[in-house]
Parts: sequence; C-alpha cells; structure tokens
Amino acid sequence: MHLDAYIRVSKVGGRGGENFLSPDEQRDKITKHAELHNVRLTWHEPELDVSGGTMSRPIFNEVMTRVRAGATDGIIVAKLDRFARTLAGGVKVMAELAERDAVLVSVADNIDLSTPTGRAMGQIMIVFAELERERRKEDWEGGQRAKIARGVHGASPLYGYVKVNGQPLQLDPKTAPTVREMFQLRANGWSCGRIARHLDETAPLDGERRWTARRVRGIVENRAYLGRAYYGELENREAHDPIVTVDEFDAAQVVTGGRNELKGEQGLLAGIVRCAGCRYVMRPRRETRGDKVIPGYVCAKHHGSGECQAPTAIAAHLIDPLVMERLITITRQTEDGGELQEARRTLQLAEDRLRAFTAKIDDFSEMVGETACRAEADDRRGAVEKAQAAVEHVLRTRKQPLPAFDGLGDDDMREAVRGCLDSVYVRKGSEPVPERVILFERGEDELDKPKRGGTDYRLAPVPWDAFKSKTLAGRGDLVSFITEEEMDALEVTQGTRTA
Repeated sequence: MHLDAYIRVSKVGGRGGENFLSPDEQRDKITKHAELHNVRLTWHEPELDVSGGTMSRPIFNEVMTRVRAGATDGIIVAKLDRFARTLAGGVKVMAELAERDAVLVSVADNIDLSTPTGRAMGQIMIVFAELERERRKEDWEGGQRAKIARGVHGASPLYGYVKVNGQPLQLDPKTAPTVREMFQLRANGWSCGRIARHLDETAPLDGERRWTARRVRGIVENRAYLGRAYYGELENREAHDPIVTVDEFDAAQVVTGGRNELKGEQGLLAGIVRCAGCRYVMRPRRETRGDKVIPGYVCAKHHGSGECQAPTAIAAHLIDPLVMERLITITRQTEDGGELQEARRTLQLAEDRLRAFTAKIDDFSEMVGETACRAEADDRRGAVEKAQAAVEHVLRTRKQPLPAFDGLGDDDMREAVRGCLDSVYVRKGSEPVPERVILFERGEDELDKPKRGGTDYRLAPVPWDAFKSKTLAGRGDLVSFITEEEMDALEVTQGTRTA
C-alpha cells in the first residue's frame, strides 16, 4: 500500500506535555507503523501553526489532490485529531475518501476507517477532538479577557512604555516623545519610510538595529498608544496613560502613502506641482537668461505610462506667489467649525449602540428571531462604518494652520506648503496664469495620478472644463498681493516663453 504521510501542529511555540505531538514524534509513529505493515510512504512538509478547525490547509490540499488523482492509496496520520478537529469537515472528507476507495489510517487510534463501524468510531473521536479545540479556545479567550480587564498587554514590549510586573504600562520618558513625534509626522503627510530614516538619525534603536517603514507603521496604527488594551473586539479604554490624543491618532490614520524627502528641488511647490496634461509631478528647472537665473517647473513629457500630449512649463515667480495668496486665505479660516466634534459624537453613539446590542444579542435572538437579529446587527455595524467614514473625511479635509513664515528656511517653507495642499496642476496655454492653475487643498485631490513605486497608472487626459471652479481665477478670493502692472509684465514674459 502507498500512503501520503500527513503531519500537523496547531501551534508550535514552546509547547510540550503528554498531549503535544511534535512533528518528529508524529513522523516516528508513522514510520514505525509503515515498517510493521509494509506501507510505502510519501512524505510532505509538516503543516505548522495551522488549526484543525478547517479542512482547507495548503499541505493537506496537496495531499487530497494526489488522492483524487489516484497517485496514492490514501492518507496516514499519527493521530486522528491531526487529520481534523471539525466534525462537519472531517466527515465530508472521510466520505470522499470512502467513495474513492482510499483509506485513512490513524496510527494511535488503531481504527479501521474503511468499515462503517470504523467510520462511526472515527466520527465520534472527531467530535471529541472538536470539543477539545473549542474548550481550549474558550480558555484562551477567557485568559485574554482577564488580561484586558487588568490592562495587561501581550508579551512583546511596547515601544514608548515600560513594563512593571502586575501594574499598568508606564510611560517611558525617553521613548514616549519619539512615539508622539511619529504620529505628528505621519499626520503631516510623511511616508513611513521617511519617518524611519529620520528616526535613525534622531532616535536610533539600541545596537545595530535600524528603524523600518514596517515598524513605524505598526506603531502609528496601534490603538495601545491611546491608552487602550485590546484583543479582537475586547477593549479596555483606560488601561494606561495615553501617549497621543484621539485627534492625533486619527489624523495619522487617514494618511495614505505619504511624502518622501525632497532632493534639492528648487521652488516653493516642489513635489506637489503637476502637469495637468499627464498629472505627473513636474521637474524643477533653472533657466539662465543673461546674468539672471530663473527657477521654474517643467513636465518631463516622456513617462513610463506614455507621452504627455500637453506638456507645460512655468516659472516659479509666476505661480508661487499666486498659490501663497490662496494658501494664506484658506488657512485664515476656522479649523473645522465643530464638524469634527459632531462627527466624533455620532461615531461614539453608533459604537455604543452596537456594543449594547452585541452584549445582549442572545436574548434579542430569542425575542425576535435570528434573522431579524442579524439584520439589526448589520444595520448597527453599517452605522458605525458610516460614522467612521465621516470622521475620516473631516480629518482629511480640515484646514491645517500654517506656521509663521518669518525665519523659515526654504525646506521648512516647502514642508509647510505641502502640509496644506494635495497638489497644484498647471495647464499648457497662453491664458493668464490664474486660469491655468488648479489648486487642490488637503484631502481634495482624488484624481487618478501616478504614485511612487506604482505600476498600474495609465496616462489619460482629464477635461479641463471639469475643473473650472478649481482654478485660482475661479475661486474669486485672491488678495491683491501682486499689482496689475506686475501681473501684466509676468503674463507678457510667460507668453514669450510659451511661444
């Protein structure tokens, strides 16, 4: 007989004891049985850290493929609960094996599963295996629930805190400020990779370890820094002192992607000014005229996704002052007019309603029926998701106050502008500059555009008429920062350069 040898361990960790069958022990039991009964074996890689509560497992699926193809006479396991810990799934596979005249050999249980009596005994044993799995799961969740209630986190250390045995986490005066800086930089639009490189210089890790984008992302997405201990849906909101506020945490969550460092670009809008013809970021350019050097921006025209059909260029002194006028105007507005607070209240109410319903869901199910109960739960979850989306929208679009510009260097000035604007598009043409420029404030730009490292962007034109209201000329609230005479002179210069 030719059998596929299958080995599985739910959790490897540091487990031991008489009920734990290591991969080596399972292999040894199967080998001895095969030698005794003259069985030829095909070995597979052990299935490690995979639950028996499902029959869809990578290695087991390979074994079943071989059985279905007739490449083997069946499956051999050291113990039946290595085969399955779910009655429904186990019985289904056992029935399929019987239909294909394939065998299932369990060494430790010594049961002939090819007979009706043997299969019945096997099903009974799987029932107890399933019961044991559920009991362990319940014990585990009960332990986690007790830990969360005490404000205790997992075994892994939490950067920014120190552990004191039996006590809530304590703020680490050395690293907690670094954590808060991470959230602030992320909320300001920095990419996780850029934050990691910044921290390697300002807050290096011990030894030769370096910060990584993945480590930074893991920190800024961790609710524990709000002072909470949680496991799944269980949460203790007052487990320990928070490092960041809810506003700071949420502001970091709504940032997608993020801005990397500018590498020597010239001009105030470096990194955010884009060609309207292709939506690629325009390159910095320094044009020399006699003894004058005129910085500006230019479309590269040839891109990985195709050739721009309307490449444009513009001098920095033509566009930078106009954008700054608009920027000063929008940053004088109120930050959110109470919208954020109202959105948060709505979200809190929705979460409270869902939590109260979930706590009594068994009682409600008996009162109104399972179908109606499930529908109500879905409605309440939908209300939470809608409220969360509303909070994220306010966070993405609320105005960010600019710092005082006096004394700022060029790099800091550019960073301040990039924190308030998503992008500035420039259209090719000879019209006055305000009519050729589209400005998107923070959270407004939802156009499809190329992203750093992305490969799925396809260059396609966007009708200019769709953005008339977004042009600087269409906004109608520019202050007289430049005189008409100066504007006329700039327009003449731009017309000459375009020609």
